[in-house]
Amino acid sequence: MKWLALLALSLLCCGFACNPRVGIAQHAVFLRWTGNPQAASYNIYRGAGCTALSSEFSSSSPFYTDTSVMPGQHYCYVVTAVSSDGIEGSYSNTAAINIRTP
Repeated sequence: MKWLALLALSLLCCGFACNPRVGIAQHAVFLRWTGNPQAASYNIYRGAGCTALSSEFSSSSPFYTDTSVMPGQHYCYVVTAVSSDGIEGSYSNTAAINIRTP
């Protein structure tokens, strides 16, 4: 159902070695998105490439911290909203990041 669409996904700058859209602190990526008031939860998909999104995390709020990233890797993220009936909406925009090697 398209009513579960998200407006925007972004990576936050919260820590050292930041650029204006990316936050990395101790190999963690901070994600934040515009939530949907009708969503019961959100699924976060991550991939090492932007065409192969597979890792799935879940959040009940419109933000998530991914602490399983590795230095020297490139990651892409998308988020979907999930209704209380378990219906998953469409993908958000893609947010991408390169994790710097300290």
